[in-house]
Amino acid sequence: MEINKEFGFNGVLWHELGTQIIHKIKSFETTFNDSLNLSEYSSTVTSILFFWIIDLSDDTIHEEQISFGRKNKDIFIMHKADYQSVKDADEHTVSVILAEAYLDGIQKIEGLKIKDFDYTHFRNDVIQLFEGQGWLQLAKAS
Repeated sequence: MEINKEFGFNGVLWHELGTQIIHKIKSFETTFNDSLNLSEYSSTVTSILFFWIIDLSDDTIHEEQISFGRKNKDIFIMHKADYQSVKDADEHTVSVILAEAYLDGIQKIEGLKIKDFDYTHFRNDVIQLFEGQGWLQLAKAS
């Protein structure tokens, strides 16, 4: 099966978390690309790139942000997840924390006012996907 790269995931991670988190991030990427199709939500957006910021320092270089690149037609999101919560979590709870941060981060897509992006449909499908994976146990689904 050819993997569609409409959804990209990565992280700005404190060095202690790198090996603990990177396989989870890749799992999110595979799950999204195998399960969702951006053309169901927009004819304009060709990719959504999401970076989790999980950092212990007071780093001001990596701040939360969201943008829509009209040239490449991509949405770029950087969103924080709590370092200590991730560090102390078991493997499943890490997925739940990442899912919660993703849902929080994508809420800002509405503010981009992309003409034909059906945010509600996208968010509902993401919630369904997270529920199917068992990643909404603690995450905010409302």
